[in-house]
Amino acid sequence: MSEMTMVERVARAICCPDGRCRAVALGYARSECHWTGETEEARAAIAAMRSPTRLMIMEGDYVARTAEATWHAMIDCALCEVSEEPQAHQRARQEQGGA
Repeated sequence: MSEMTMVERVARAICCPDGRCRAVALGYARSECHWTGETEEARAAIAAMRSPTRLMIMEGDYVARTAEATWHAMIDCALCEVSEEPQAHQRARQEQGGA
């Protein structure tokens, strides 16, 4: 079995938030999940992530060990609700003994 593309992953997440398929919630069989109808929204969501925010860049620069670690840190930063200071900068300040 091949790995899902990112578009498919995001489309499935849009269609089935928290693993609960909207089609199933409407009474359709599990096999009738219509995630393919969400591919345009998925592409738009991924495209919106193309340009990172200033905080995402700061988080990625701090982590910058591997591309995967940097990607995870930047996406985690985008998903968090902290808008003042990236997580990595909070951790660095704590490691230096600051509050």
